Amino acid sequence: MPPPPLSALPSGPIARAILSKLTAALQPTHLHLEDHSPRHGGPPGAETHFGLLVVSGRFEGLSPIQRHRLVHAVLCSELQGPLHALSIVARTPQQWEEDPRCSSVAIDAVLSR
Repeated sequence: MPPPPLSALPSGPIARAILSKLTAALQPTHLHLEDHSPRHGGPPGAETHFGLLVVSGRFEGLSPIQRHRLVHAVLCSELQGPLHALSIVARTPQQWEEDPRCSSVAIDAVLSR
């Protein structure tokens, strides 16, 4: 299976760890990560605030809170250390395909925080 489309590739070590861990654990069909740290007054390269959009079959049958808990479990060490805030939009592939507005609205929601 090819890697998921990555529409944003922050280059810092925390971002790379987030992308790597989520790709391995969730096998996403879509994965979008944006570093929001500069918007929150952190020093350059702080990598403390991120927006995440992830689409994965692993979310089938899970409630939104269960999906967020799954993402948090995957990123446990990052959330205990340098990562201060993570905005999550988690969708199933079916949700992603059925409602094209869901896709653009979800990305806008992640990017606007």
